[in-house]
Amino acid sequence: MQQPDVHRFTHSDNALTMLIHTGEAEILRLLWKNGPLKVGAIHRAIAENRPLAYTTACTQCYKLIKKGLVERKGDGTNKGDFLVPVMSERELVATRFAQMIDFIKRDYPGIIDVQN
Repeated sequence: MQQPDVHRFTHSDNALTMLIHTGEAEILRLLWKNGPLKVGAIHRAIAENRPLAYTTACTQCYKLIKKGLVERKGDGTNKGDFLVPVMSERELVATRFAQMIDFIKRDYPGIIDVQN
């Protein structure tokens, strides 16, 4: 029997990157630290520390928007818009963890025995 892919859990050094993609976590942390930023500013900040194509930064930002973790604020054009996180890091981890627990309860009844 093949073992499940547990790379995210075994190679992560923090709770957030256990729950979302490392690149997306990096962008969110920039937004939490600096406030609203344009994609270009996000790209420049990350590219100071490691190579990153502008298009990759755009794709990761788009995925965060699509997942509902980031909102666009501005004039409605992609180029002029600022990205703003919709919740704090603490709220995101709590939400994702609660979802994980719910999925475990649903898919593996009896593993988590919660008594009220």
